[in-house]
Amino acid sequence: MPRSQHSRRASRPSQPETSPGDVASSTGRAVGSSSLGRVTKRSTNACSRCRRQKIRCSGLIPCDACTKRKLPCEINDSEQKILVTRGYIEELQARIAALEGNKPAAASDILDFGSDVEAETQSRPPSRKQRRRSSPSSAHRAASEGIESSSQQDSLGGNPLRNPLSSGQSTFSISADGKAFYLGTSSNWSFARRILSMIHEFILKSPLPTADLLFDGQAYDLGWEGSARMTPYDSPAMPALDYAIYLINAVNFHCAQVLHLFDEKSFMSSLYEFYRNQQAEHVKRSLWYVHFLLILAFGKAFVTKRNLAKRPPGAEYFVKAYELLPDVITLWKDPIVSCEILCCVALYLQSLDNRLAAHNIIGQAMRIALGQGMHTNMPGGLLGEDVVERSRRVWWTIYVLDREMTSLLGLPQSINDRDIYPELPKFEESPHRRAALEMEIRLSRVIATINKEIYQPDGKLNSRFLTSTKHVLEDVAAVSGQLQQSFPLQLDNSVAGVSRTAANLHLLYYQCIVLATRPLIFCFLQFRLESAELCARKLSSSQTVRNLIQMCIDSSLQMVIILESLQSQGLLESFLPFDIQSLFISTVNLSVAPAIDSHLVENYRFWLHKAFFILDEMTDSGSHIASKHKAELTRIIELLETLPGDHNLQQATMDFTSEAMASGNISAAFAQPEDALHGCINVMQALPTPISGTGMIDDEGMGHLLATSQIMDMANSVDCGDTDWMSEAIMTHGIWQG
Repeated sequence: MPRSQHSRRASRPSQPETSPGDVASSTGRAVGSSSLGRVTKRSTNACSRCRRQKIRCSGLIPCDACTKRKLPCEINDSEQKILVTRGYIEELQARIAALEGNKPAAASDILDFGSDVEAETQSRPPSRKQRRRSSPSSAHRAASEGIESSSQQDSLGGNPLRNPLSSGQSTFSISADGKAFYLGTSSNWSFARRILSMIHEFILKSPLPTADLLFDGQAYDLGWEGSARMTPYDSPAMPALDYAIYLINAVNFHCAQVLHLFDEKSFMSSLYEFYRNQQAEHVKRSLWYVHFLLILAFGKAFVTKRNLAKRPPGAEYFVKAYELLPDVITLWKDPIVSCEILCCVALYLQSLDNRLAAHNIIGQAMRIALGQGMHTNMPGGLLGEDVVERSRRVWWTIYVLDREMTSLLGLPQSINDRDIYPELPKFEESPHRRAALEMEIRLSRVIATINKEIYQPDGKLNSRFLTSTKHVLEDVAAVSGQLQQSFPLQLDNSVAGVSRTAANLHLLYYQCIVLATRPLIFCFLQFRLESAELCARKLSSSQTVRNLIQMCIDSSLQMVIILESLQSQGLLESFLPFDIQSLFISTVNLSVAPAIDSHLVENYRFWLHKAFFILDEMTDSGSHIASKHKAELTRIIELLETLPGDHNLQQATMDFTSEAMASGNISAAFAQPEDALHGCINVMQALPTPISGTGMIDDEGMGHLLATSQIMDMANSVDCGDTDWMSEAIMTHGIWQG
């Protein structure tokens, strides 16, 4: 480089002050020179004079140049570029849409802040002075808060996107005797009741009469009002020892793979002692005797093949046990046995559809277990390995039952998973039980996540509804691979029978998918009641939403297939609530699906007959709950038949109700099973990506678990366009209201 050039460049900063024109010329030469080492950026907050003169502005108020020349310093904010959140833009769009529609936009519908002043402050872009006073760290923090606020609003127009099953004011159903029952957000019973009420009010223009509907605690009659002086069972007859052992083994078969209801070693030791001296009064006053009566009640319920009486099987043992159950002060003296007893009481009440009482009892067991430290990693060296092993079995049984009963009522979870850290039981005598319990716990945690993410209080979601569904599907996918590997369900295997344990886990797995996606069923049924054309247009405008609905329907079909396989092998449960719940929630979805789109369920009539055939067997076995569910499902089907514009649905339901309901000839539905199965195959083949080719229902109609990659493909297909589409649909049609 020539020395003279370098000298001139080095001396340039020390030149005397020049005129504005010279500054501009000098700046131009500096910027244009290829040999300049550094380019000084203009301030983004330049005043009007500096912009007009094209000179560098200090960005202060007033700026250095205007101060030196004693000139007024003005800033034109309208030309200023600012950074705002997407939520702010969407808020403005919502206001414009509301004004164009001549509909007032309430502040609560646009922003979710406490007052109008706060809303205006948080939504207005910051002034120039505020930006100058803010540090970079505070600006970054404010930007993060703005993004978080926008994410929480989560909808086109700023209207918070909500789950229709948990938004607005809470919903109640009034029984014939005037008692109000809360319709929980994730409750299966509540979902069906909401569906039936909505259809009835739309078609018949009148509230749903509740005289013949099933309410909590009304399925059975224990013949006891809760007072010891009113019990008709003074002392139930004790079975012979061999029959008692038979009943105990029945309880083991039906419950012991996952649930721990009693410690077999100590329980059987006390059993033999009792039968050696049945007249000993101290035995009949012990906790073990209460426990024994409860196990007998379960055993009688499991071995009774047909019970048409209003009183459930084993009721005499249960009532006597409950009468002898001591208060909580006495229960604390032996917390492990007390927790086992309370688990038995809660499960028996749940099986009778006394869901509120069951939830209360399992809550007592939870609190006794917490007080005993069973939710922690208990020290075996101090307490004894046997005590710790039994405590772990008790704790995880309470946990699983609590999660199940809480979800069935649609209530908040009682304990956070972050506060639970006991190890799994070892089950040295049966490693298979440990694997089954681990899978049950993982699925229970998925259910808890669904309740937290999708069924939040007041329906507000942490993120957009479909985004929350995406996260839940990712959790489901994490379970899918291990479930298929450890507990494969070979329904098409004619050599080996179906494992009852594997069937239970697969049913719970599909319930997770249904629970996560069925708000869309409710949403699109509302669209359908508004207009068939609207429903079809909305369904075709988002392929991802349609795929999620199809996933919900296919999962319902899978549950019916699994239950039919259990029925064919005599493994169907008619007393415990799990099979009935799976059948009920799947049949509700299958009943509603054709009204949304007739292509969602091919051979709709065939699948409904399958489901009702299983319900009939449960009813014949004495399940009054199944009988009530069947009546409620029939009302849904008959009401949907009257919807205008659905000729295929009307024809299918007319055939169904005339053949199956009037004549009771269920077997007529299976006249063409091959056509029905091929129709089911067509559903899967017609599904677009990413669901296409999932193999969920194969060419023989048997169920196979969705692969982890397939569920992840479904989750990953949910994008911003889908969530924006859903938000617009919600806002435009107001379907979250009421």
